[in-house]
Amino acid sequence: MALRNDPSAKKIIRGYKANERPLRFHLDEDSYEIEAVDDHWYEPNAEYFKVKTTDEKVYLLRYDEHE
Repeated sequence: MALRNDPSAKKIIRGYKANERPLRFHLDEDSYEIEAVDDHWYEPNAEYFKVKTTDEKVYLLRYDEHE
């Protein structure tokens, strides 16, 4: 499985709120359902999720509530 670290990831988590995990995200024109969160960590200005989608792809998502 390849890990996609897309620069637009900071804008793709939809419906995410504190103390919850992302359920889906949008990238370009596609929507992806998240099957599992494999890792989750914090940095001073953002929160990150390493996720696996239902089609077995792995993505690194960045959530920044200030953007």
